[in-house]
Amino acid sequence: MSRRWEIAIQDWYTKAPTAKLEYLDLANSKPTTKELAHNLAVIFDRLSLSNRVNLKNFKQIQEEVKLLKEENCKLVKEIKNLTKEVIQDRSVTEKQLEKIIAQITEKHKQETRQSTSSYKEALQATEAIEAPALGFCRPADHKGAISGTIASIKQLLVTILEKLENLEDRIRRIEEKTRVSQEKKQVKDKGSC
Repeated sequence: MSRRWEIAIQDWYTKAPTAKLEYLDLANSKPTTKELAHNLAVIFDRLSLSNRVNLKNFKQIQEEVKLLKEENCKLVKEIKNLTKEVIQDRSVTEKQLEKIIAQITEKHKQETRQSTSSYKEALQATEAIEAPALGFCRPADHKGAISGTIASIKQLLVTILEKLENLEDRIRRIEEKTRVSQEKKQVKDKGSC
């Protein structure tokens, strides 16, 4: 549509009687009445064309506004209907939520009962088993740490500490070697310059 308007405007400019303005001598400070009349005719034609274009655009804008208002009214009605449905469904949802909460709590109670009963059964089954080695005991006899276990733990900690100290010494030696080699390299670089 706009392309057709552009073509029509271009045709009007080329075919209009006021399109040829070469004969106007703008260097002359006193225009003749004929030239003034011609200038007024050109201005009037261009204003008329501009008004037509503006009226067309205004009509198009009005039609779009009308369509948008209709669409807006439809959307408002749909929103009202949806809010009514949500309000009606809310009470059902609350009741369903209460049922679900009750089911979950009941299920949790059953699981805890089952887990405690299976734990008790496992304890009873292992009660008669003899300790396989020193440091192991039955849960019923256990009252605190066994001295043998404490001694073995201490021995392991001492061994770990010794190995850590050895690692720290090795790291220090490696750092010292890298520092010395870097210093030698810097001395060589300074000597070569």
